[in-house]
Amino acid sequence: MKYKIKRRRKTIKTRYIFIALVIGLILISISYAQNSTRLTLNGSVTGELMQYSVAYLNFENYASYPVQVPYKNTYTCTFTGAPILESIMMGGVELILNTDYTYSNGTLTIPNVMGNLVIEAEDTVVHQDYWITYVFGSESFYEHYYINTDIPLFSTANKTRDFEISINVSNFTVLDGQDTKRNVLLCNQNEVGEPYQGFAFQYRDGAIKTQANCTKIADVQKSWGKSSGNVVFSRTNDALYQDGELLYNFANRITAFDAPLSIGANLDVNGNPRRFCSADISNIQIKLKYTHEEYQTICQNLPTPEKPGSRFAGWFTALNGGTQVTSLSDLEANNGIIYVHWQAAPTVSITFNSNGGTGTMNKQTIEADLTTNLNPNLFTRTDYNFIGWNTKQDGTGTTYADGGPIKLTQNMTLYAIWMAPERTSYAYSGSVTFDGSVPKVIDTGVRLFSAENIHKNFEMYFEVVSLGSNTNQATLMNTKDEYGGTPWPGIVFRVDQNKLMLKGDSKSGSSKRDDRALNAVQKVRIIRINDTTYYSINDESYQTLMDFTNIVRTFDTPVSFGGVLKPTGTRERRFKGTLANMSVGFISDSATLEDYQNALPIP
Repeated sequence: MKYKIKRRRKTIKTRYIFIALVIGLILISISYAQNSTRLTLNGSVTGELMQYSVAYLNFENYASYPVQVPYKNTYTCTFTGAPILESIMMGGVELILNTDYTYSNGTLTIPNVMGNLVIEAEDTVVHQDYWITYVFGSESFYEHYYINTDIPLFSTANKTRDFEISINVSNFTVLDGQDTKRNVLLCNQNEVGEPYQGFAFQYRDGAIKTQANCTKIADVQKSWGKSSGNVVFSRTNDALYQDGELLYNFANRITAFDAPLSIGANLDVNGNPRRFCSADISNIQIKLKYTHEEYQTICQNLPTPEKPGSRFAGWFTALNGGTQVTSLSDLEANNGIIYVHWQAAPTVSITFNSNGGTGTMNKQTIEADLTTNLNPNLFTRTDYNFIGWNTKQDGTGTTYADGGPIKLTQNMTLYAIWMAPERTSYAYSGSVTFDGSVPKVIDTGVRLFSAENIHKNFEMYFEVVSLGSNTNQATLMNTKDEYGGTPWPGIVFRVDQNKLMLKGDSKSGSSKRDDRALNAVQKVRIIRINDTTYYSINDESYQTLMDFTNIVRTFDTPVSFGGVLKPTGTRERRFKGTLANMSVGFISDSATLEDYQNALPIP
């Protein structure tokens, strides 16, 4: 159905008060009553006096425009709109038309002004109600498909605006056997805090229902009573109607909200869609009423809707073809009815890299510059947990959650980020050559400084077979919280200024280090006995490295070989060279330093 702009005539009485002083020059002042409309007023006087012109008077401000007129001179004034003059009083005496004054086509002439003037007139300017109908046509909705109309029915600007929404629903199907909240129409302040405001037309509890939930008192639910057909929602003077039957009065609503009307899904507080419906919805029309002032600039404030796979192309005078609406003349020529046009949206592709895992995943194609959920991860890696995606192989780029939202403007590769599950021990027999690549960094899963393990005894052993890179800061072994802020508690063994450095840091910021020539280290042993850490290099006697008794900041950084491993899975400061026989694990609480000193091989 097409809707035309409706016009309604309002009659507003306005008083124009002219005051003339009967001595010397006559002073004429003009006052205007509140709540009148704008009116163009042009006035002039004869004789040797100045002319004046006042345009677009704002009567709500009680504007007063004095005019000087010589005694016994003629006063002439022209009113745009030609209001009906009810009476003219001069010096308390009512003047007679065509005897004491003339009035024709809005021009008033008083030939001989000799006293105070009071003129009463009825404003006959015609006012209009402007209705605009936004037509969205017909759509087939399914999982991940919806329309964001960009029309917030309950915003500050719209919360009292009359509207009418008409749709025709058919072929409604409950997806995947789900029986709750499949949304057909929804404009709701959801998940912001109770009470939820707005209304929803949705499938829930075995039937299609309308829910209006706008006050602290209670929701109102109304069963549609059918599975297909046409339905009309309207709001008139704050009351919501469904097919002409009163559903709820919004006069007691609490606050406005900016959530737009959505079709085929619900939009959460971040604008992400969910609770999709599967149905054919045709003849989608949204009709809104505007004031005269709003209507004058409406073409600069038209909605910009969204839907997956398409880009908004503009509003036109026909569903197919037609002329794009860019001005009031376009709008008025089409009786206030405009049609949304779409164009195919550009797409980008996402390539998934297993990053040391196994399995296959196809590329995902999504619409450019539109928030879309990632496909779920299908990769696996033995003895590792998948913790998310990253734009860089070492995890130092942007992180995305499995199945989480993503918005791109160009093609991208995402790398799987893995983290070993927590272990109490790790051992590797043989040698590993590290080439500086991300997958070569070994995550042992042993968290020596976690809240649970912070005071447990442990032992660690590894051998330095060869050094293929002397890059400063390249890390052979790390179990240190370098990303939680200073001080940095923990232990690190790395290349530092062309030496191999073993360093322990405590909670107070104090540290101790042992520097050795690059090629003079073969065996490294580290133990913790009763909160004090000791080390032995090349089977020398154990020396104190660091007392961790008073450490206050625990952390989950696991022991890693071949680089630094952050808790987020990021691999940094990667080492090139060969390590062998790496092991780490917790030991008995009764272990003593003497036991370990005695167990060292005899030189």
